[in-house]
Amino acid sequence: MSKSSMLEEMVETARVQFVERLSSPLIGSFVIAWCLWNFKFFVVLFSKESVVETFRLIDTVVFPTAESVLRNGVVYPLLSACAYIFLYPIPARFVYSYSRKQAKVTDELRKKQDGEKLITENERTELREQVVEREAVHKKVVRDLHLQIVELQRLNSELADYAGVARDDIRFIGNGPSGVFEETRTEPDASQLTKPMWEVLELFRGSNAVRSEDELFGLISEDQNKVRHRLSEMVRLKVLSIGKRPDGLVVYVATREGRELFKRRINQSDPS
Repeated sequence: MSKSSMLEEMVETARVQFVERLSSPLIGSFVIAWCLWNFKFFVVLFSKESVVETFRLIDTVVFPTAESVLRNGVVYPLLSACAYIFLYPIPARFVYSYSRKQAKVTDELRKKQDGEKLITENERTELREQVVEREAVHKKVVRDLHLQIVELQRLNSELADYAGVARDDIRFIGNGPSGVFEETRTEPDASQLTKPMWEVLELFRGSNAVRSEDELFGLISEDQNKVRHRLSEMVRLKVLSIGKRPDGLVVYVATREGRELFKRRINQSDPS
């Protein structure tokens, strides 16, 4: 280790110890008290007198006797520091408590004048819990209503499909008053359904009567544009119907014709 680094380390150690000593309540209080008790020392020290005259004034004015050196230099500053450390906190706590009480009284008067109701911490906690509980109930109601809306949209879509089939497929036969209506329902042509379309239709079996577009994209591992085109063709063939939820989510529903067509295909493949 070089001499310069050793010197820097010694200086740093001395600086740290000096800062620690100054941060001590006793040392800091003693230094401040000593400066107050011996203000004449600083007046003489920073005067424009010569060095000889300055020392003479310190010996004759500031510390004329050994008793004054002991009294003003040690005893009085030490007693003042101890009083500040041990006695000052007692009235300080009383003053702080009194000021806080007065501030609280003033705040209560201000709130009463403003027409505000003061509530306790328990009441505030209870109100917060009620708000959280009501928010949870509200979210559940909104979620149930969304599910009901989706189901109603599905039923409405099916009813619209049935109405369209009835208008297109029922033909009036006969001209007399006892005219006969012959119902000829046009069902989707199974030959137009490709194997990928049958696989898509299988996803709507059982309780999965409603599927969102995003859900179908996740279930079918193909390009989304291809899947969207296939779904559009299935809507055109009336095996699927399309709708939109209030939140903008696109959903698909298997029509009655599509379900019946798939059921016949299952029965044909399983003759037992």
